[in-house]
Amino acid sequence: MEQAILDDLQALHVANVIKPARKQIARYAGCPTRYQRPKPDTHVIECAGVKLTVDPTGVRSSNDILKQWQREAAMQGVFL
Repeated sequence: MEQAILDDLQALHVANVIKPARKQIARYAGCPTRYQRPKPDTHVIECAGVKLTVDPTGVRSSNDILKQWQREAAMQGVFL
């Protein structure tokens, strides 16, 4: 029961930091972002041809999502 509550709180926290993370990614890349939510617990951010499915584990702030996007961009060979 407690784990279910903690999981729900983590999912809510991730959903709340998506918008500021999208702004940071757009500012960093210099182009707008696209956001999709194919499932309630899945967040997908796309910008500059880089598609990131947000890993909710360890997300404390929008900076963590920005760092995930930067790692994904580097893995795809997109350097800004």
